[in-house]
Amino acid sequence: MPVRPTRSNPLSTRPVYLPKVPAKELQEAAKAAKTAQGDAVRIYIDGDARGLDVERLAGRLSEALGRQAVVMGDIVAALAGRPQTEVRRIVATAANAIAWARVRDVAKEDYRILPMRSEVDAEEARLRGRSQPSYGGVSHPGGEYEYPYDAAALQEAYRGLLGDEAAVVLTDRRLVTWSGSEWSATPRLTGSPLVLSVSDPSSVEAVFSSPGGVNYSEG
Repeated sequence: MPVRPTRSNPLSTRPVYLPKVPAKELQEAAKAAKTAQGDAVRIYIDGDARGLDVERLAGRLSEALGRQAVVMGDIVAALAGRPQTEVRRIVATAANAIAWARVRDVAKEDYRILPMRSEVDAEEARLRGRSQPSYGGVSHPGGEYEYPYDAAALQEAYRGLLGDEAAVVLTDRRLVTWSGSEWSATPRLTGSPLVLSVSDPSSVEAVFSSPGGVNYSEG
């Protein structure tokens, strides 16, 4: 679904002039906010948090790690303050990587099938719609995803959005890993960033309740 500026009159064909964005000021504000947070672990959300009290989970994470954990909100918040040309490039790359991470045949380890252009476009539209609140579009799909996602490939896509910062990503996508003979559901994938699936909220609670469950730095 294409993302278009919101119009007061949906039938109008007149051009829409978006307000000028003080890019330099936004970049400085974003840099100042990140500096103020120091070495805090940042928590991002991809999709629907399914009613989880993310702030409370951040408190648990702070206690477990002995360092501050900050809820940043939607994963595209990591792009705040960057030049729009850079944002477009990062979003396009991430959208392609997320589309590739879908496991279309759970009976095969080599699941990679060229995603349809519409699938890549849909992922890009969601990310762009969330990075530009003034635009209309789909923030995230409703209901369950049709396909599960290769947790390692999805983690790599998130890393492209977040860089090397210490982060946790809560996603409503279903995660799977190859166990040697089949794809098996998994609630999390340690590494950078730590990826947790909220398709089963109780599993997320269990991770934060376990002393070693919040380790985001292990491979």
